[in-house]
Amino acid sequence: MHILDFPLELLLHITDSLEREKDVLVFASLNRQLYDLLIDYLYRRNATSSGASALFWAAQHGQQGTAQRALDNGASLSMTTKNRVTPLLLASKVGQRQMVEYLLNLDGVDVNAADKFGQSSLTWAAKNGYAEIAKLLLTRPEIQLDMPDRARLHPGNSAGYTPLCYAAKNGHADVLQVLLETGRVDVHYRDRKSCFPLFHAAANGHDEVVERLLKVPGMKFNMDCGSCTPLMKAAEGGHEIVVQLLLAMDGIDIDAYDSQTETALAYAAVGGA
Repeated sequence: MHILDFPLELLLHITDSLEREKDVLVFASLNRQLYDLLIDYLYRRNATSSGASALFWAAQHGQQGTAQRALDNGASLSMTTKNRVTPLLLASKVGQRQMVEYLLNLDGVDVNAADKFGQSSLTWAAKNGYAEIAKLLLTRPEIQLDMPDRARLHPGNSAGYTPLCYAAKNGHADVLQVLLETGRVDVHYRDRKSCFPLFHAAANGHDEVVERLLKVPGMKFNMDCGSCTPLMKAAEGGHEIVVQLLLAMDGIDIDAYDSQTETALAYAAVGGA
């Protein structure tokens, strides 16, 4: 008797006796007909016994067909990894734009879900510079631009950064512009060290980001982080273009001093600029 002549119930009993999903896949791969009979079983087993790893693999690698098959066989968009990462979070983190678009069109996706560090899909898109993904996420009206941290009821992730902070800190000017154009981000938001987007951009020498932030009406460019201003930090780092941009602002306080009475000029000297 050929194995395909076995009743489906017997074939499923055989697969149930195999401990590893890999062994089930090998068994199912004996021929195409057997594979077609057992593939949905394998996906169902993966969803119940392996945390829907097939769905997360699909999200990471942009495989919509695999994702749909996983979802059709018991996987859920609300399932998470041990770090509380959802499929949407993972796709956003690794830059799978088409997968993000696909997931956003499905019922039950939580666009504001955050991982164990309080980082949302939008946070990861901003952090890693994926402007097109940020645009897709922002099409959802319920999106939270300043995501609450899981550790306390305060905007930002566990480090205290909002998506705008990450875009500024990492020099992602395109993402920053996408966020600014919403008109709903807090450009003066202070993280847990009391720093803010303009300070982060100036400290890291991201002149394009600094230039865009300085164009925001009402930008407080003399704000300080631990008594240090963006001008001081840019001078210390030798970021000449950033210093020039700040000095060109009407009302810039070049004589501001920190808690040690050091001015921007002193910072420049210390930094060797």
